[in-house]
Amino acid sequence: MKEFKYRKIGEHSRVDESLFGTAFERDVLITGKDTVMAMWAEKKQRSCGDVSDTILLHNDELMKMKERKRRMLAREAERRKKEIAKLNNEDSLMDSIRNKALEAKYEQRDEVKKMNQMILHGKVNTIRDTQIEQKRQWKAENEAMEKKLDLIMDIALIQGIHQDEEKELKRQQKLKAEAAMIRSQIAEREAKRQLELEERERERQLLVKQMEALQIEEQKTRDQKEETKRMLMNEINSHNAKFSKEKEERQAERLKEDMAIAEYQREKAQREKELEDRKREMMAAKEKEIAALYAKHEKVMDKQAEMDALRARRAMDERERRERLKETQEKERLGRINAELAEARQKQHRDKVQTLAQMAVADQEEFDRMARVQRESEKAEKKKREEEQLKRHKHAEELRRQIEEHEKAKLQRKREHIEEAIRLKKEQEEDRKTLETIKVIRGVIKSHEE
Repeated sequence: MKEFKYRKIGEHSRVDESLFGTAFERDVLITGKDTVMAMWAEKKQRSCGDVSDTILLHNDELMKMKERKRRMLAREAERRKKEIAKLNNEDSLMDSIRNKALEAKYEQRDEVKKMNQMILHGKVNTIRDTQIEQKRQWKAENEAMEKKLDLIMDIALIQGIHQDEEKELKRQQKLKAEAAMIRSQIAEREAKRQLELEERERERQLLVKQMEALQIEEQKTRDQKEETKRMLMNEINSHNAKFSKEKEERQAERLKEDMAIAEYQREKAQREKELEDRKREMMAAKEKEIAALYAKHEKVMDKQAEMDALRARRAMDERERRERLKETQEKERLGRINAELAEARQKQHRDKVQTLAQMAVADQEEFDRMARVQRESEKAEKKKREEEQLKRHKHAEELRRQIEEHEKAKLQRKREHIEEAIRLKKEQEEDRKTLETIKVIRGVIKSHEE
């Protein structure tokens, strides 16, 4: 801000100093526009956050303001030049007046004093008139500048209101777009959920069909196993019946063989008895014959008779020996036959027992295998059911979690919308209060100016 000081007469001059006044400094006056600008800057800072407090103007308005500023500065420079020239002229006039005052001092003339006073009064009045005119011009310029600043502030305020309205419109459009997007997402999730439910229903039906097919297959397997078991039991029963029949037949054969052996032994005993009888008869006959021969040839052929008797005895001994050997061989043959029959019967019995044991072991192993397969199948089925149940439980938990998150997000958006509405309402209330304050300040300024 410019400072203006009056020029005065020299320090040793006797001119009344009150005619010139005293040097002064202009006071700083805070007008209404400064308060409005501060309030408007604070409002913009609250609404825009970290955005700069600079008022945004268009390029053409900025150029116009610069041009006006340049013209004002040029006029101010021209005015200063004129004032300096005028003051220089006034200095020369004051020098002449001082010279005249000195002359008047030396001369000590009352007329000169009176003339100097009149001249000084005229000069003071002229300077005061010039100062008053300058103050009037400065006041007019300041009022014009204040009006321009008020207009700029009004334009900036209107632009800010328009920007706020555009922001509100964009926010509403954004909220509508977000609401449409949320509705679209909800519809997509609902469609996806329906597809998942349909897919799950198809999987369930397929699983039911598979379970039914598995049950049918298991029933067929059980039927086949029952049939196999029944056939095996029939075969076992058949084998048992056959074995019983064979046993009975063997017992019958054994009985028959025993009877045959007994008959053979009886016949053998009979034959042996008959043979013994024949032997005794033959011995008796031979003895009679020998006795007769001995008696007949006792005298003639004693030596020859002894030789014949010896040969006959030897032949008889040989026949007996051959008979005993034959009997021994027959006994050995019968013993071997009986031993072979007993061994064959024992081997057949062992084979049958072993076959039955193997069949029983195989049957037990098959039963154990079927039971193990059944247990494993039941265990796998139970595990599958548990996994399905766990999967359904997890899916239900996930759905519940998504629903809760969706509800929380919905509540959060609703809360944000409410907070945004409250904030906008507060801003509108603050704007209204600001406008009212501006109106009041303008009224006060106008009343003060009047």
